[in-house]
Amino acid sequence: MQQIPGSLTLAPTFIVNKDLNEAMAYELTKIYYENMNEFAAMDTWFDAMVKINGVQSGFLPKDIKHTMLMPYHSGAIQFLKEKRYVDSKA
Repeated sequence: MQQIPGSLTLAPTFIVNKDLNEAMAYELTKIYYENMNEFAAMDTWFDAMVKINGVQSGFLPKDIKHTMLMPYHSGAIQFLKEKRYVDSKA
């Protein structure tokens, strides 16, 4: 993918309905975090963020909660807790 000068890019984001099956939300989150380097390879900004901050840093609820417009799905939170990316009380 070629970056267009002056364009805005954002980290890949999934927006799902709160009624989405927990297992599906869990799997989407798992795929996202386990393949973040592949996502990064598609975008120069995202690639730079991953290289500077590491795969997880900067892309977790604690890092972006001040800009979040919607809560994380409970299935996503389950995965993040298992990986200890969020506090178990989240």
